[in-house]
Amino acid sequence: MSFTGLRPASWPISIKIPLVVAILMIAIGTLVTERVLAKLSDIQDQNLKELSGAYLDGLSTSVLPHVLRADIWEIFDAIERSKSQYENISIVSTIVADPRDIILAASDPGEFPTETPIPESHLKTAIPEDMVRIRADLPVVRVTKNMEFQGQIIGKLMVTLDVKEQLAERRSVRLALIGTNTFFTVFFAAFGYLLTRRMTRPMQILAEHLDQTKEGGFTEINATDIGSSSKEISTLYNSYNSMVRAVNERDMLAATLHEEEKLASLGRLAAAMAHEINNPLGGMLNALETLKRHEGKPEVRQKSIGLLERGLKSIGEVVQTSLLAYRNRAAKRKLSEKDFADLRRLLRPEILRRAQTLDWKSDWRDELAIDGTSVRQIGLNLLLNASHAAGYGGEITFRSAIDKDSLRISVQNSGRGIPADLLHCLNNKNSKKLQLDDSAGLGLWVICRLVEELRGQIKATNSDAGALVSVEIPLKEAVVRHAA
Repeated sequence: MSFTGLRPASWPISIKIPLVVAILMIAIGTLVTERVLAKLSDIQDQNLKELSGAYLDGLSTSVLPHVLRADIWEIFDAIERSKSQYENISIVSTIVADPRDIILAASDPGEFPTETPIPESHLKTAIPEDMVRIRADLPVVRVTKNMEFQGQIIGKLMVTLDVKEQLAERRSVRLALIGTNTFFTVFFAAFGYLLTRRMTRPMQILAEHLDQTKEGGFTEINATDIGSSSKEISTLYNSYNSMVRAVNERDMLAATLHEEEKLASLGRLAAAMAHEINNPLGGMLNALETLKRHEGKPEVRQKSIGLLERGLKSIGEVVQTSLLAYRNRAAKRKLSEKDFADLRRLLRPEILRRAQTLDWKSDWRDELAIDGTSVRQIGLNLLLNASHAAGYGGEITFRSAIDKDSLRISVQNSGRGIPADLLHCLNNKNSKKLQLDDSAGLGLWVICRLVEELRGQIKATNSDAGALVSVEIPLKEAVVRHAA
């Protein structure tokens, strides 16, 4: 099951734009709703604060003399008169108490008897007159005010106000805002969808024509679609039609050049095959020459015969690889330390002929799970190219080691470095652009191709002292490292 459709990046633009519009409208609507409700709450709180303050101030003035004389009946009478004077607020109950919170009189004596304490629930929810605030979870607001005479508190007033109307007003405003925002969000999202579909129709036509290329054909956009489009889209369509005509012409030219490319590839293959066969042949001829001179020495004869045998096997594998260029070899020989020992023997005639110095070090033993023939060809070509570049009396350094489950081979030579164009192609593993004008170019081409097949990496650098080529080839299996 694919989850590609869940990624927003894969959604069509006709969905993205309306979705962005809807999100923006929701965000703006939420902000506007929050600010309007906050402003409405502030206005309601301020109105309630002013009305409750006026009521408590007037009641305090009326009952203060009676509280001083503890005249309960006059207090009752003052409470009743004050209710009729403040009809703008919904008063549930009014309590007049002494400083100890003992009720002196109340608007509802049955619920709040005289000389009983104010209920604890009322005391916990009561707020001072200067901190009046309507809460959404409380349908009533209890406001208190201390009565003072000559700097001393002589009593307390507590009024309970019904705020259900204010809460209902807030809910109605909230629903109206939500409904309005929802309507405009849906309207603008739908409008954005239709507008986007209309604007992206030319792109859909272009996409349909591009999609036809999967079936191998390029078709031009018809004149009707071009004539009904804007100037910018018409220019785009004409450019696409020009591209289609150019691609069709290129395909015809490519078909014409296909046969010539076959011949060029065949020549490249023949040159590489001749080069790879020539290297082991040179070693085998040296082995035969050694046998002629030292045929009486069993040790020399055994080494030479072994070298001849491995050379013949290498030639056989090179021929088989060339015949099966598009298939992997069925069986590949593992790389052994004898292969690198053969490389040293094969290079020895060139070293002696050019009076060169060879610094050789290999830090592994036994066998490695890697194509021995290909690695051997890589090493031989690196050494032959280095010897050719070092010139008479030059120096060659060879290093081979296991590094993090990979075989690392590096060959350094004194003398001239690698030409700039060959150096660039080597570091980018672009064997197709390597020049085959001389043996060095052909050898580097063989190295690059073989390293590509082995999924390895090449790094080549030049310096004042000469050139350095490093090859790193991953092993198929982890190996136990042995010190040299």
